[in-house]
Amino acid sequence: MANTNNAGAEALRRLKEVDPPSLLVPNPTLSETARVASQYLFSSLRPFSQKSPLDQLLVDGYDAEQIWHQIDLQAQPLLSTLRRRVNQFVKNPDEI
Repeated sequence: MANTNNAGAEALRRLKEVDPPSLLVPNPTLSETARVASQYLFSSLRPFSQKSPLDQLLVDGYDAEQIWHQIDLQAQPLLSTLRRRVNQFVKNPDEI
């Protein structure tokens, strides 16, 4: 698991250093880096998204739209939880 986390963190670091216009040109290496970084972020948010239907982000053999759909599936329950907690905080700020 630590090795996977290291690879994910390294992928994020590499993406951060990419010149944005180069993201518009197909690049298999950059695509793989983005997939590893996406898996890392997805798994990092998993503990906060208990109602997510997926345990992990599946990227091998999936196109970009399929990957985004998985991310959206995880994001919806997470956003609902965040909205509920923000509303609770607004109603009672002393309950942090």
